[in-house]
Amino acid sequence: MEFFFEEQFSIQVEKAIEEAELLTSAEFKLHIEESCNEDLLDRAAFVFSELELHKTEKRNAVLLYVSVNDRKVSILADAGAKAHLPEEFLSNCLSSLINDFKLNNHAEGIRSCFLTIASALKSHFPYQENDVNEISNKVSR
Repeated sequence: MEFFFEEQFSIQVEKAIEEAELLTSAEFKLHIEESCNEDLLDRAAFVFSELELHKTEKRNAVLLYVSVNDRKVSILADAGAKAHLPEEFLSNCLSSLINDFKLNNHAEGIRSCFLTIASALKSHFPYQENDVNEISNKVSR
């Protein structure tokens, strides 16, 4: 699972985030850790806060949290985005992502996940020509 920490993987994910953010004004972030020694959702919420994803103007940031060694993933959306993303929809996104991971399609799975969410948000948060990238597209660790 070393590839999660390789530069080529990060480049692919950053391009996927750029692609998703051209569909919507929502912001996307991938955070990767080796392990999660606490409740998955608690850790994802902590990371969400630490990365200040709750500070976007429209509260429309989406975090994909991956704990590599534990093989755990979580999607956390801020209030604005979450209002338009039903739990079942996010659960289906996670299931698809997990299936992609099982097939060793990690970067493509993340891309697909972000694009699916961006497509769901684009009518609520349309991309604007003067859109400001409020959150860095860099993979955080």
